[in-house]
Amino acid sequence: MSVNNTVIDLILRNQTEFNTWCDLLRKYEAYGMMSFLLSASEQTDNVSINYLSQRYGVSAAYFRQLYRESFKATAKKKMMNVRMASAVLQLIESEGSILDVGLDAGYCSASHFTNDLKKELGLTPSEIRRLESILYES
Repeated sequence: MSVNNTVIDLILRNQTEFNTWCDLLRKYEAYGMMSFLLSASEQTDNVSINYLSQRYGVSAAYFRQLYRESFKATAKKKMMNVRMASAVLQLIESEGSILDVGLDAGYCSASHFTNDLKKELGLTPSEIRRLESILYES
């Protein structure tokens, strides 16, 4: 029996079974997407939505929709949070300039990096470095 016949049969027989089957497919899609995102993020730094959607084999718009439906958040916001977390770790662990840390994390300028950190965390890169040194001196 083909997948098409199975779907049609489920629709005709029982809507509840069909809804259960659709829920299962959505969960599988979310699992597949998460697995894909994890493997893609390990292989490449500064991953973009366009890059991920091409690798996943769908349009950027559909990728965003799938991501939002699967994870109840936007892919852009998640990628920004990952990039920011990576940058904060670099600020704490390295002696590199703020510009270098921001560029390594995928920001186009030190001001963009500083503005994003200030908006999301309420701290500038310099304040994060000072906070880190205060915590470890105590």
